[in-house]
Amino acid sequence: MKKDFESNSSNKSSLFLMEMIVATFFFSLTCTICAIVFVHSFKTQKKSIELSNSNTFAENISQLLLSESGNLGILDEKFKGYIIKPDNSNDNSECVYFYFDENFNLILENDLKNSTNIRYQLLVTQNIQDANKTYKTADNPVIEGKSVVYNIYVFEKNDLLNTLPKDNIQEAIYHLSFDKYIN
Repeated sequence: MKKDFESNSSNKSSLFLMEMIVATFFFSLTCTICAIVFVHSFKTQKKSIELSNSNTFAENISQLLLSESGNLGILDEKFKGYIIKPDNSNDNSECVYFYFDENFNLILENDLKNSTNIRYQLLVTQNIQDANKTYKTADNPVIEGKSVVYNIYVFEKNDLLNTLPKDNIQEAIYHLSFDKYIN
């Protein structure tokens, strides 16, 4: 009788140990899945904040350009000290840069050389072209005058750009394009 009790007790403890190992395995698996979900959620939230800030500032710039004179000079007036003009602008195409820190606060032009906290760059381009090229449709085959086509790009970069980035436009985290008829 004593032998049956010891054998039964030994089986119960082995079974209990197996149950604990299986329970620990499922608990570890659940914790791993939760950690992955939280990391993904954090990255999604960060991306959402970037897009929201980019959209807000780009929309403000676009409304300012559309409501005022329509040239980039208005940005010089409204954002004095925050604008960088690249070296390779020409007569029909012009662009300006804004630089931001990790909280999407504008960085003054004078602080850029010493700044190590550049996180985002906003590029505004302006291209003057024939209105016919911008607005031509089958219903309206010929349109006289000129139009201005604007593009606003937001990049996540931590270095200064002095020229128009033709090759890395695809790296933009946000892009807004709009136009204005100027007669």
